[in-house]
Amino acid sequence: MSENIKSFISGTGKYIPNRIVKNEDFMAHSFFEKDGSPVLRNNTDVISKFQAITDIEERRYADDDQTTSDLAYLSAKDALESSGINKEELDYIIVAHNFGDIKAGENRTDMVPTLASRVKHKLDIQNPDCVAYDLPFGCPGWLQGMIQADYYIKAGDAKHVLVIGAEALSRVVDPHDRDSMIYSDGAGATILSASTSGAKGILSHKSQTHTQNQAWFLRMEGSSKEDYEAPEDIYLKMDGRKVYEYALVKKQPGQAIIAMGHLHIQQAETSDMDKMERLIMGGVECISVSAFHNDISYVALGHIHKAQRIGVKKLFAIAAARCLCLFLKYIISTR
Repeated sequence: MSENIKSFISGTGKYIPNRIVKNEDFMAHSFFEKDGSPVLRNNTDVISKFQAITDIEERRYADDDQTTSDLAYLSAKDALESSGINKEELDYIIVAHNFGDIKAGENRTDMVPTLASRVKHKLDIQNPDCVAYDLPFGCPGWLQGMIQADYYIKAGDAKHVLVIGAEALSRVVDPHDRDSMIYSDGAGATILSASTSGAKGILSHKSQTHTQNQAWFLRMEGSSKEDYEAPEDIYLKMDGRKVYEYALVKKQPGQAIIAMGHLHIQQAETSDMDKMERLIMGGVECISVSAFHNDISYVALGHIHKAQRIGVKKLFAIAAARCLCLFLKYIISTR
């Protein structure tokens, strides 16, 4: 790898669906415990506690005629427009997701062709040397895509890489599970480009996978309602408390981020945010997660937009507590 080549963010884009689902929209839901017994508290209390813990007031769901690849395409188009880069000059398109395209009203995933190939097709890119592939990597998939793009650029194999994080989690949630209120739909995209001048660029990253006792904290299984009308379907399930305790009590990522300018934390609980702030040393300013859109990598894109607007020189991004198999992802970049 050349020490003279750095990769920097040359363009950013996002797509946030139009459909708004507020917390009160869950009032008519019947929630069940993991053992199949009904939740005894009334929904007013359930939703009130949920909002107090997560700070989430609403979420966005994709329209019925949209799939994850549509969201990814729209964010990619936005990123290309912001960068001014010719789409035919892209060397790679990496789309991070977990469930492929799922049509509204269905529970079956569709990953062939890859979502990245679908995005390339929708963008009408003619260049066959633009390699498109998918990256199923849990919540921090976009960050892992950035790490791979950084390697391509520093190795001299690429000059421009489009990295997208997209998901339509509303299609894989159990309506009888309280955790279904956490998830949302959306997409964010960045273009990482090569530079041989200046100091800006990605500096380093740190990755870990914890699976000894944590592999099934996030998993797919049947509905919490035992006699649910679609018994053959499986849904995204999470042991949220275990994830929280392991990521923030057992592990202390704050110890590794001394003297960074700003910190982006992708978490679901505001209590997570408070805990992280107490772990930070060196006067780092925390940029909090949005109260409206949560739990997928496109959240990080919103904070990159925010960081650019307020003139952040160093940004440290973490996607830790809500990660498949507890992937812990870190990336440090300068503006």
